[in-house]
Amino acid sequence: MRTGICSSCDKQKKLVAKCLCWACYQSQRRKDPSKREQCSKCGETKQVAKRTPEGKAICPNCYQKHFVPVEQCSKCGETKQVAKRTPEGKAICPNCYQKHFVPVEECSKCGETKQVAKRTPEGKAICLYCHRGGLCPLCGKKSLIAYRHPTTKQLICGKCRKMALAQTAS
Repeated sequence: MRTGICSSCDKQKKLVAKCLCWACYQSQRRKDPSKREQCSKCGETKQVAKRTPEGKAICPNCYQKHFVPVEQCSKCGETKQVAKRTPEGKAICPNCYQKHFVPVEECSKCGETKQVAKRTPEGKAICLYCHRGGLCPLCGKKSLIAYRHPTTKQLICGKCRKMALAQTAS
């Protein structure tokens, strides 16, 4: 992969195909009707995640439900989907991968030592709060901004989302 300007989003990123970054490539693939087929498990017409040995299409949801390996985690002992494997080939579940294997470095934006969520094109670490965080417009607290308000569609934190959902339900 080479680094360059994505022809779709105009951002400096690693390019994967036709001068597109991975996110834009995936977005265009999802929109392309020629890349969609009927899933052999659920029958819905979706993007193809994998194929069976017989060549039948499997959508991303069915792949997660039926084909992702499930094994006992070598860290916590619980039987879960396999997120990664150790160099010895032992299974690691998604929770243990986050707790024990995600690198911890100084964030290039806030200067705090935290888990790395993303890297700049230069390879500098960015923590999750700097990558997806900010001040919530409703409560004013610094938090992960990962939800949309159910009525205003404004980006908000998780606590404000719970309050907004409770207000819309009553």
